Amino acid sequence: HYIRMSRQAAFQVGYEALDQEEFRYLKERFKTLSISDFLNNFSFDSEDRSKLLSSLAQWDRDKPIEDFFHSEAFDTLLALPLFEEAYEVNRNKQREAFLTYLSSFEVDFRSEGINLVDVGWGGTMQEVIYKVLNEKYAVTGFYMGLRETYNILKRTKRYGLVFSVHPYTVYSDHILMANTQIYEQLLSANQGSVLGYDKTVENFTIEYHHPLERDLFEKHLRFHQDFMMEQFKVLLEDLSLICYNYAIVQRKITGLALRNGLLINSDKMKFMTVLNKGFIQNIGDNKVGIQYSIDQGENLFLFIKDFLIRPESKFRHLAKLKWILFEKNTWYRHLVPMRLIFSYLRINRFFREKILKESVVKGYNYF
Repeated sequence: HYIRMSRQAAFQVGYEALDQEEFRYLKERFKTLSISDFLNNFSFDSEDRSKLLSSLAQWDRDKPIEDFFHSEAFDTLLALPLFEEAYEVNRNKQREAFLTYLSSFEVDFRSEGINLVDVGWGGTMQEVIYKVLNEKYAVTGFYMGLRETYNILKRTKRYGLVFSVHPYTVYSDHILMANTQIYEQLLSANQGSVLGYDKTVENFTIEYHHPLERDLFEKHLRFHQDFMMEQFKVLLEDLSLICYNYAIVQRKITGLALRNGLLINSDKMKFMTVLNKGFIQNIGDNKVGIQYSIDQGENLFLFIKDFLIRPESKFRHLAKLKWILFEKNTWYRHLVPMRLIFSYLRINRFFREKILKESVVKGYNYF
């Protein structure tokens, strides 16, 4: 059974107050927001939205505000009785519509529990469903990768297939989570983003498919998804009679991700650039496209020290650096000795895994 949900829909359904700990995603991820962008995350009716914007007329509705969630504008918005009422009415309406939607699948989840399969990366949808069901029924998450976690309970267990930060991060996790947007793009659905729920519409979901996103899927992603599915079927058939070691498979895909991250050719980079331009952020500032950047606050000495000891922990920065240079000029990427860096990563890994004792490596990863 295919449940359609997005982060935007999840926030409207599950969170009783904006100061809850679960709402930290917006607060941490989107520090700079405009009032208009923030209100776009909720399915308020047009009249309530207009009244709220009028009540905040001293601020430019479309101007991004630094540290929005600690700003005077946000505090003023929270203090408005109209906002509190509209938020609560919308939340209850969304919750009721979602429960109706969930019941339409005719599955006895109360006795069987719910197993969610999703791309990733932390389990927002899983947390929302668990809370909407009053935390009475088990909701287990199975993700392509687990990059961040909530407070995992006995009834909210979650697992990452390709990588996971739980219970702690190891070498392959750093490599395989370096650019999760690629996974999201290649595994994107063929319908639009879910903006909310409505009991009066046929499929219970209010959706919007951005023209750029739809065009990207039809021209590029549909072909690649069909190809991946056929290859996956071949793989299943070839491995059906083989008992293979999980560690060997993990090592192979880690090596492949490492090579693609540092030594990817120009044709593949051009293709990924097309995908990046069609990436749609359906919450927060509704950003279109991906722009890579390096953290300016990182100390160069500490960066080099960490790279020499655990180069995989800096792999995401190195992979981004190549994209940044490529976007400026296709030849700039050759200025960084990626093949030398690639070789050092392999040598460092060999030394730690083959020469150092396993207990030392596990202890270092954990602490």
